[in-house]
Amino acid sequence: MQVNDQSAVGPEDVNDPPADELPTTKLFLEAVSRLREARSVLECWIRGGSMGKAVPAGSRIRIAFVDPRSYHAGQVVAFLTDGRICVHRIVYRGRWRASRESLITRGDRCMVPDFPVDVESVLGPVAEFSHEGAVWTSPGRPERRRAFVRLISSMADTFFAVLIEVDVKFAKRLLALARRIVRAVRARLRPRFGAFRRQRN
Repeated sequence: MQVNDQSAVGPEDVNDPPADELPTTKLFLEAVSRLREARSVLECWIRGGSMGKAVPAGSRIRIAFVDPRSYHAGQVVAFLTDGRICVHRIVYRGRWRASRESLITRGDRCMVPDFPVDVESVLGPVAEFSHEGAVWTSPGRPERRRAFVRLISSMADTFFAVLIEVDVKFAKRLLALARRIVRAVRARLRPRFGAFRRQRN
């Protein structure tokens, strides 16, 4: 199985190639539930680079199926999003009422977090990886980035965390709107940046 490591919007994003969509997400999650009951491990590979050196692009990874209650900030997990599998790090887990079933995740090389992730969509933590045939090892710590990027990421993480604690459904609607706006702005600006670069060359 091949995993698509998707990135959130940000200047340090890695342009990862699209992955094939899973045929039936519901059936896939049911299969994951059975694997979790059996405490199985799924081995696959990752081709995106948004986790940086923590889980390098092209690595083979092993996803452990564990009790969802054990998910916590700092873990690198595999989860379903838009019919695809993504591997990113948990930066926050909801603490109150409905928010307990939501996670905030972000790629180590991304500036802002992903769309809030439902705990039921998480396959499990990435227990270990092997890059280019090397010895299997646990995911590393996040790379140290510029102070400005760390500040923006911290502010975005906190903002997303507050949103899901206030109201998970409202947070998802608001962030979905923000994502559409960002995509629309990027689509309008891309031709202008392309023309500017051509003029400079």
